[in-house]
Amino acid sequence: MARRWCEQALAYDSLLAEAHFLLSLIHSQEGAFDQALAAMKRVVYLDRAAVLGHFSLAHLYRELGDSSRERKSLQDTARLLDGLSDEAPIPWSDGMTAGRLRYIVRRQLGEVGGG
Repeated sequence: MARRWCEQALAYDSLLAEAHFLLSLIHSQEGAFDQALAAMKRVVYLDRAAVLGHFSLAHLYRELGDSSRERKSLQDTARLLDGLSDEAPIPWSDGMTAGRLRYIVRRQLGEVGGG
C-alpha cells in the first residue's frame, strides 16, 4: 500500500524527495538494497541538505559492503550536522535531534575509520 502511494506521488511529481525517501525505506525493508540505493541517491540529488538522506545512504552502502562510500556519506552527514544546534530536529526522522544523530555518526565514523 505504501509503495503504491509513493509511486502515485512520484508519477504526479517526480521531484518529491520525501516520496523517494519513503520508497527507498520500503525497498530496504524488502532487502532490495540496489533499488533502495538508487532511490536514496535521488533524494540527496534533489535535496543536497537532506541530512537523513545522506545518513541513510551510509547505511545502504554498509549493507552493500562499500565502506569507502559509507565513510563518505557519513562525512557528508557530519558536515550537514555541523550547522545545526544539538536540539534541532532532523526532518523525516520522527523527532531525532541533530545532537543524537551527530553522536551516532561519530560512532559509525570511528567504526569505518573516518573519524
